Amino acid sequence: MQFKPFDFWVQNETDPLEAVVVGTAKDKGEVRQNNPKVKETVRNGTYPSEQELIEQLEGFVQVLESRGVRVVRPQNIVGQSQTFVRDIALVIDDVWIKGNMKIDNRKPEYEAVSYLNTGHKALVPPPEVVLEGGDVVLYNEYIFVGIGERTNQAGLEFLEYHFPHKTLVPLHLVSSPDPYSHVLHLDCAFQPVGEGFAIFFEKGFEKTPQAILDLFGEKKLIKVSSQEMYDMNPNVFSISPQEVIVETSFERLKNALKNCGIEPISLPFAKISKGGGLFRCSTLPLRRKKNL
Repeated sequence: MQFKPFDFWVQNETDPLEAVVVGTAKDKGEVRQNNPKVKETVRNGTYPSEQELIEQLEGFVQVLESRGVRVVRPQNIVGQSQTFVRDIALVIDDVWIKGNMKIDNRKPEYEAVSYLNTGHKALVPPPEVVLEGGDVVLYNEYIFVGIGERTNQAGLEFLEYHFPHKTLVPLHLVSSPDPYSHVLHLDCAFQPVGEGFAIFFEKGFEKTPQAILDLFGEKKLIKVSSQEMYDMNPNVFSISPQEVIVETSFERLKNALKNCGIEPISLPFAKISKGGGLFRCSTLPLRRKKNL
């Protein structure tokens, strides 16, 4: 079926979701040991099968579609891992931006979503820019950018140049061979939810991120432990300010969200987390409802 294009619009992480790309695990090929968590699960013999990954992704798609969200998928590339589509492109306001991937074996993934950019404003970063969507967290007039293993200073400066009307907030991430302290992308340590709340792994930053404390305030931060970060608690996915998709086992987080007036939608996704990402990593939002 021919893809029918539509207008892009994303200015934050929580406005009601209208259209999104969800990754795929079909024909993923060999396991790419690109981060400490994957290396650990391969070493322990606990990395999931392709079928297990497919089942969890399809369950995610069903939940989104049942709530009226338009879901599109990457075009299939045999032998290529395509689960974590967050990193390969991103939308800021109405602008499509190609991700410049750090790891060579992930660079082919972009071709599987390039068909979506039909007649839109588009930016292609120059070669010196390393920029992945997992390191870009939107909060209306603010753009938080994680500087670490997968996004460099040139990536921050690229966004500053093209979005002069926004306030860019650089946040330097902890990199480590230990999966309990390593922050692969910003969305593994920080994500806004609901109305003015955020999930926050404070130890994931080289120094205390004062901008987050100032913008949200201590009382609106849901702080997580090293174990919870390892399990990917910050990497949930908002359908709206009132509903957030959460891994079934995240009981403490679900209770914390309820206390903030946010309804958690439980979904099994722990197999996906063994690849180093969870719900946000597996999505590329294309359109959220525009606030007029």
